[in-house]
Amino acid sequence: MANTLRALISQIRFSLSNLGAQNRFHDFEDICRHFARKRLGLNIIPATGPVQSGGDQGRDFETYKIIPEFRPVKTDVFKVVEGSAAFACTIQKDDIPGKIKSDVKKIVEEGTKVDIVYFFSQENVPVAKRHELQKWALGTYSVGLEIFDGEFLAENLADKDLFWIALEYLQIPSNLYPEVDDIDYLKIKELWEGRTVTGVNYAAFDELRALGRRSLFDKETKHDLTFWVSKLEGLLAFESSAEFKRKVIYEVVALRIRGTGTLKGWEKYIREYFSLQNGFNHPVEAGEAIVVLMYGYGAKFRGAAEITNEELRAWRSQIGEYIEEELRREHPKTIQSVLYELKGSFLVNNPYEDTLDEGLNWWIKVAEQLDETPLFPLERLADLLTAIIEFMEPNPKFDKLTGMLDAHLEKRVGGFAAAEKSRDRALAYRGKGDFGRALKELHKAKASWYAHETLYGSLLSMLLIADTYSELGLNYAAKYYAAAVAYIASRAREEKDKSFLPRGLSALAEYEYMNGEWAHFFEHTDFALKALGVFSTGLDDKRMDRAYERAFFYSSLIHVFTEMLDPVVFKYADRRIKEWNIDIINDLIPEAKKSWSQKDVAELIQKIKTEYYGHPFSDLGPLREVKFEAAGIVWKFKWRNGLIETAKAEQLIAIVQILLAESIHEEFYLLKGNTEISIELGDNFGVKNISTPDKFCWKVTFPKNLPSTKEEIEDFHRRTFAIAITIISELSLLSNARLNKLLESFFREGLINKVMTGSSYEILFSDLTSKELYDEIIPMPPISHLAGLDVLHRPSVFLKWKDGLITEYDETQSKELIEKRYKNSLVPTRITLERLKADEKFKETVRKLRSEEWKDWHILMASALIVVNYRVNARPRIPGQNFKEMTEVFSKEMNKPESEESLPVPAVEFNETELKNSLAMSMVSTFKMLGLELKSPTLTREAIMEFARKRLRYFDDDIPHKDLFEI
Repeated sequence: MANTLRALISQIRFSLSNLGAQNRFHDFEDICRHFARKRLGLNIIPATGPVQSGGDQGRDFETYKIIPEFRPVKTDVFKVVEGSAAFACTIQKDDIPGKIKSDVKKIVEEGTKVDIVYFFSQENVPVAKRHELQKWALGTYSVGLEIFDGEFLAENLADKDLFWIALEYLQIPSNLYPEVDDIDYLKIKELWEGRTVTGVNYAAFDELRALGRRSLFDKETKHDLTFWVSKLEGLLAFESSAEFKRKVIYEVVALRIRGTGTLKGWEKYIREYFSLQNGFNHPVEAGEAIVVLMYGYGAKFRGAAEITNEELRAWRSQIGEYIEEELRREHPKTIQSVLYELKGSFLVNNPYEDTLDEGLNWWIKVAEQLDETPLFPLERLADLLTAIIEFMEPNPKFDKLTGMLDAHLEKRVGGFAAAEKSRDRALAYRGKGDFGRALKELHKAKASWYAHETLYGSLLSMLLIADTYSELGLNYAAKYYAAAVAYIASRAREEKDKSFLPRGLSALAEYEYMNGEWAHFFEHTDFALKALGVFSTGLDDKRMDRAYERAFFYSSLIHVFTEMLDPVVFKYADRRIKEWNIDIINDLIPEAKKSWSQKDVAELIQKIKTEYYGHPFSDLGPLREVKFEAAGIVWKFKWRNGLIETAKAEQLIAIVQILLAESIHEEFYLLKGNTEISIELGDNFGVKNISTPDKFCWKVTFPKNLPSTKEEIEDFHRRTFAIAITIISELSLLSNARLNKLLESFFREGLINKVMTGSSYEILFSDLTSKELYDEIIPMPPISHLAGLDVLHRPSVFLKWKDGLITEYDETQSKELIEKRYKNSLVPTRITLERLKADEKFKETVRKLRSEEWKDWHILMASALIVVNYRVNARPRIPGQNFKEMTEVFSKEMNKPESEESLPVPAVEFNETELKNSLAMSMVSTFKMLGLELKSPTLTREAIMEFARKRLRYFDDDIPHKDLFEI
């Protein structure tokens, strides 16, 4: 994770503010003097006389006449001291104007005459107050006055040439400085090759540190790493403070382990690091010690260092004792926060015990007092959280903490800063393969950037969102976001934002290529290439290299594959490619042909079945079909091909996919099975469940027209969204109340903005797709021998059906219910059961069901339901009888002991199908007992049984009992 200049300045500002809390006036004076020498002139000398006694005449340092040859380089930014000047500085926090007036008065009235007074304050001084004081000094004493406050100093100490001052006096972690790419590396290396370190020098250390880290991360200079490490080692040959030696050793160890992967032969440095003294001078030192310790632990664990466990534990104890000792002391809130952060890091980085939760608690304590510590560098803590994502399991405390930090970042720095941290966490989650959490963070970043009118960042996030949906196999959600990028970019004002037009179009075409929508791929690649001609500098444009690669590589493959598959469609593909007249594609096609020359159509079809989401040119012909698998459901959408029909159908698919992505880390309790959703145009919106016992089916109707006004677009989108929710709710066993509660939590996290970005999908799609395309592709027949090909890409692991036990399951309760079922089911079936035991067909059915893991209580309960239904249905119908009254009749019959006078039930009623249907009906009652609810009007038996089998141990649980069927 790259450090930012903003974070560095924040850290320096915080450290400056702590000088007062630690009563380190002389350090502040040294910082100001070094700054003045570098920025204001080389003619700076310290004042003489004891400071506290007033012997310095109010001057902390002053000037002598400057030698012109030694003027500072930055004369365009800072004014060189030409006349006589006096310098004063303070770390007091209150009444800064009073302090300035007092010091100016003392300087003017005592000692030699000065032309200007430079005043350095650790506290910030508002611009208006600064101007007022300058006017006062000039009017009262005819002397100039310049005021440099904490914010000004922090920004300057973050400059490369002054950063060594921050290192020496403020204990800033040296690894915070952003890596730079624009230094004249070869020239500097040549200087160092002929240069020997002659003593302790913070500026030399800072330069060597930066050069070593550049070599560590730069392929071009990686070979120089050992050279820079050796130069850093040279700094250890001299007597110096423990603080300086630790900084150098920290760098040597970090570069060595990260550059070579081993500390063999270098263990002495870690030992020296921890033996320099028993304690640490500053929390920053202890924080760096944790890093050194973890380097040592990791090296030992991999066999890359000869370090004992006893040593590691002793070093860890050394750090822990320092932290505990400091925590027992009284400190201002700012120092407290630093120690809380350090304690959290100590616990999070614990290789011996799992103390992550405790560490997060300490970091939460930091966040809870951020209002009282407004200069605490919270971006650093946010970055620490991002760094541990790779090693931690999902944790609600982590989510709570990131939310708190983001809220404070937005208040302090701006929404863009919170967006950056969300993006960083998203990339960390993506690197870990946790696409669900990556999506959540990317959506936050997109919304935050967009809300703060940072369109560039928002568009970048949207491209990453599209890519993440595609990684999950949700390519229509991906298409939606890619199209939104192109749509928004085409209407942007800034050129840098407009450059996203070809990138969005190219991404859209890529997802269509993967879907087998190859006619649409050509359409949008054509638009992308035209846009690339306007917004790119050519094939070597690094921003657009992926866009070019998509266009050229996929087009060459389509050309080769269609030539193998279908001569008619090949002519279409060949024509579309030739219209571009791009030499590089013509060069790629022979290469692609060569790689496939030894393969046959059967191999190509196998590739299509396993690597694509639909068969090639699936968008040709009068009918369209989209099929994908997610959340244990095979989703099939069907509609009549056409621009408006496709725009509306794909909008519904995209919204369903976005909702499915929301459920990755939530629990919808979806039934597993096959769906078929038929979409047609009509006069109004409509959704009707027409499911069968074997399949979930819906008929969806959309209005024929495309919406035009903003109100119509929002209304269409809202109604389509409602249809998608209806379909998913009827696949979910959550009760309506629980489902609404879950959806409300999605809405709070911005679900509306996730399913409508830029505009509704149908508007985006129809805006980027020509009607002429459909005039050409509807009459074209699909590739005949692929039309029936069952192409079903394996779903992402994150979108597999959840098959673990539901939280409502309780084994004790389950077995108590089974005991009641054995008892209650015998009441209406005692005599019938004796008759059935003599029936060979029934006995054969029992054997078969037992082979399918049915328990005796399943068979008995299903039989009892058949008996009771048969007898209830045999009764005369009572006109006007309601459902409640029917239920009472059924319950009464269920609890009525069977006798010889009871209506006999024919053995033929107890066939396998009826038994399975009855058991499935009984499962619906079991669901209700657990707070679940079947909302589909049709009993989809296999789906219900599979849910009960996997998620309720329905076919595993039993209790001891006698053999009721004697088979």
